[in-house]
Amino acid sequence: MITRLFTLCAVALVGACAGSTESGPSTETAPLLEAPGVAVPATWGGHIEQPMVRAPRLAFPTAPVFKETLELHEWGTFTSVQSPAGDDMLGLHHEEEPLPGFVHGRGTCWGAKCVELVPDVGVTQKMETPVIYFHGRHDAPITVTVGFPQGVISQWYPNAASFLPAIGSLDATQPMSGGSMTWTVELDPEGYSPPEVDPNGIWAPSRNVDSRPLRAGGEDEGFIFYRGLGSFSLPIRTQSDGSGMAQVTNGGDEAVPAAFLLRVTADDNGSRGAIEALGGIEAGQSKRATETPALVSFETFLEQARVMIHAALVKSGLRADESWAMVDTWTVSYFHTPGLRVLYVVPRTWTDAILPLEVDVPMDRIVRTLVGRIELTTATEVATIRDAARESMEAGVYPSQASYSVPALQLLGRHAEPKLRAAAQGLPAGELQAWLLACAESMVPEG
Repeated sequence: MITRLFTLCAVALVGACAGSTESGPSTETAPLLEAPGVAVPATWGGHIEQPMVRAPRLAFPTAPVFKETLELHEWGTFTSVQSPAGDDMLGLHHEEEPLPGFVHGRGTCWGAKCVELVPDVGVTQKMETPVIYFHGRHDAPITVTVGFPQGVISQWYPNAASFLPAIGSLDATQPMSGGSMTWTVELDPEGYSPPEVDPNGIWAPSRNVDSRPLRAGGEDEGFIFYRGLGSFSLPIRTQSDGSGMAQVTNGGDEAVPAAFLLRVTADDNGSRGAIEALGGIEAGQSKRATETPALVSFETFLEQARVMIHAALVKSGLRADESWAMVDTWTVSYFHTPGLRVLYVVPRTWTDAILPLEVDVPMDRIVRTLVGRIELTTATEVATIRDAARESMEAGVYPSQASYSVPALQLLGRHAEPKLRAAAQGLPAGELQAWLLACAESMVPEG
């Protein structure tokens, strides 16, 4: 790949790669930015409606100020839902926070942009909101291609020069695969005029970055955005055996730079949360964390979580403002949504294998920071879902109605389908398993 000639070493969490000859940052420093105040939009799926907390100035070393080199920086998230045994569950094609209407999509599902067909074999990974920024000056067009061999890019902005597979060519009996998209980018275009957006919406935080304005396909923005669906698994496994402990295992051949376990609750006692830093996870290593840690007030948790995740992103190579943009984009989903989840920094080599990147202009530096997000389905949660299913069956509730009328299932939000499938896993063939699977398959595909 062309990019691999330009990327002289992966950006590791521990700092600059030894022996690298790339043009690195200057030694000048500047204070880190405070998090911009972003209001939390009202969304479905059990989000906790709390005011956004402005993070304090951080106590870790200040971020470097980059000189006028030509750089490409990218961040984004892969989301999956795992069963108590650590299996990736199908059904990750549901949307959580709708994108602005100007964003392009392969199809429309119930008024939202989406992929035009979800294969019967399902989706195990949702690639959410990767954005690509450019820093520095370049007077000629830049061609950027992102491949997605085990998935399909479903939504994007600005307009692409080309993409695969062709719309309408997906096969319902084959996994998502063969995706790619190419943009021809002009930096600092005359008459730059990006579309208006809701300042409190999910799109706005990505604009709070000092990057180069760009134009592609006649459309203006401060970054390239894309989102997709995939049928693959990453080497991180989570397990819950009902003992009150969660085990996180790195089954890959490369260390995970940083990982965190987060729990968010909302009950009669109010909203609370906890974050536990697991540190790096070496290849083949397992780490255990408490499924039910001591919870703190939601405001305290939110401040702690935002600061800790921001620090890990900065350490991965992103600038301070880019890191805040990612934290602010995902504050609702990461921190306001009840559940137990693992967030981890994806090793650069995994990112390059899943999303190979090609750029036709030599870059002085390329930073790609993807965060893996795993929503855990605990043994306790499985028992709760099964009990709700039994009660619904006895009451004569149809599976197609249950996810919208049974409170215990409504709380599952957009992850209802994969969590219902996790609850069905391990059951003997019979009425309960069939009811759970029918309920999962009735979920409306929203994105």
